[in-house]
Amino acid sequence: MSPEEIILHIGPPKCASTSIQHALRTRKDELATHGVRAITRHSDAIADLFGGHYLNDIVAARRGAWKGLLQEITRSGSARVIYSNELLGFADEAVIQRITESIGAERVSVVLAARPISRILPSYWQERVKSGSSQSLSEWVDKMVAQGTSGHELAGNDRFWRAERHDHLAARWARAIGPNRVNLIVLNEERPGDTLVALSQVLGTPSAVFDGVADQSNRSLSMLEAVALQQLNATLLKQRGGSSNARIISTAAANRLLASEVAGRLQISLPQSAVSAVSAMQSEITAGLQESGIRIIGDVKLLNAQIQVPVDASEQSVSVSTAARVAADAVLGALSATGVVQSDDTQSSNGFTKHRTLLTLRTMIRALSSGIAYRIVLRIRRLFHRS
Repeated sequence: MSPEEIILHIGPPKCASTSIQHALRTRKDELATHGVRAITRHSDAIADLFGGHYLNDIVAARRGAWKGLLQEITRSGSARVIYSNELLGFADEAVIQRITESIGAERVSVVLAARPISRILPSYWQERVKSGSSQSLSEWVDKMVAQGTSGHELAGNDRFWRAERHDHLAARWARAIGPNRVNLIVLNEERPGDTLVALSQVLGTPSAVFDGVADQSNRSLSMLEAVALQQLNATLLKQRGGSSNARIISTAAANRLLASEVAGRLQISLPQSAVSAVSAMQSEITAGLQESGIRIIGDVKLLNAQIQVPVDASEQSVSVSTAARVAADAVLGALSATGVVQSDDTQSSNGFTKHRTLLTLRTMIRALSSGIAYRIVLRIRRLFHRS
């Protein structure tokens, strides 16, 4: 039996996709009893659909993978299929047309989740730092906000705004399949369980299907931890000249921090310099969604909530001694990537030569001896004193 409805969960990134996909996987059998087949893999098929090169830095394409996914969907034997992949949030009009032509626009429905841009921007920056970026929060956010408010959405970092301008994302799909087939779940960070209740409404299943599913939200770095890692990345960039191994080292340092008890009470939040522009953007997004005619589940006004920025990071007890401990944790994690210091999730046979190991060890020692802990504190305090 070919499914009557194919529901695409299109993310976008940083909007509870991990939790939603975990719920779909763990309750796959229960969903099947209600006539719903859940599919949550095949990222290579999305890269194939996009033409490969556009997503090459995220996932490799495999020729014919999209056709294979379609065959799995159409042969599912269920009345409804939900396919979840946040990479679909990056689809432009041409890709959406390929999807609707291959599936049939009359059978496609879409569900996306949304949270305020003021929360998404810092979250993206954190992921970049965990992957080796040395760019500061204020530098990156100011750059992205300038691009997002320039009126040229598809210029520069087009992929970010293509997915995270939720009003534009919903509108693209509404033009292709009709607004009555586009469902928006507004995330409520104070009530995370509401997300799966809303998902059950889209699927047409009892909300009890997802009862007891553990929240799979990833542990975030604190501001203190993120700035420590960013400063470490900056040191690596200077000492190693952008070596490909720098990303491996940075990832190991991030994993060490994430495995430790969270340091510092200060969460990563929007820099003061970006508040005005982001507030205006949030108002535009909220108004656009309200006028779109799509189905909205939750309080859309949450997407335009007042942006809270700490007045002074010094009130958060960001001491040099705490910063030094965090910096040391990051360095120990970085050293584990070289084999000099072993951790539970690394192995000594990682391909590093003795020369590279010694070079990295000297780099890490320089990072601490050059006063990285003091730089962490100063950078955090300056961030919140910017006009």
